[in-house]
Amino acid sequence: MAAMFFTDAFGDTTAVGTKSAAVPLTKGSMVKVFSTESPKSGLRTMASDNSPDGAVKVVIDPSFAQTANLTGCHVFVTPKGYFKELNPTNETSTTFEVRELEGGQSSIAFDYRIVAHRKGYETLRLPPAHMPRAKVTPTRAAAKVPPRPPRVSGLAPEPARLNPQSLDRSAATVHKQTLKR
Repeated sequence: MAAMFFTDAFGDTTAVGTKSAAVPLTKGSMVKVFSTESPKSGLRTMASDNSPDGAVKVVIDPSFAQTANLTGCHVFVTPKGYFKELNPTNETSTTFEVRELEGGQSSIAFDYRIVAHRKGYETLRLPPAHMPRAKVTPTRAAAKVPPRPPRVSGLAPEPARLNPQSLDRSAATVHKQTLKR
């Protein structure tokens, strides 16, 4: 049997299936949010700024710049109002500029997202996944090991916690919305 989840000596983790986090909702239940998958190891950051008089130089978060290779990164700009056209330009390892084209002079707020390769992983693309084979260990009964004695304690046992990863996927509620035309 092959492993379903594996972390090697370098800290690289491989999993069969999806990777998700359990996020609590207000009434105590939880929902899963899933990891975004990519054929390359990348990093992304998002923030907001504004362009007074149609142009601004954005300073990239120094912590992000230390972990990402910003050569050839992708900068996506989303304006928050009327503009002629915003264009990211003059990208460096620490800054980029956002300019309104056609001589525009708008003072407009915008969001931006930078997608870059993780430093040290720039050439890695769709590497083969090698999962170790799991060793089959005998059960206590098959190994003829006597059962453990019961725990004696003055405290009540701690209640079992729900593991959201163990929930049956087929039991998930599906919400469907019908659009009227």
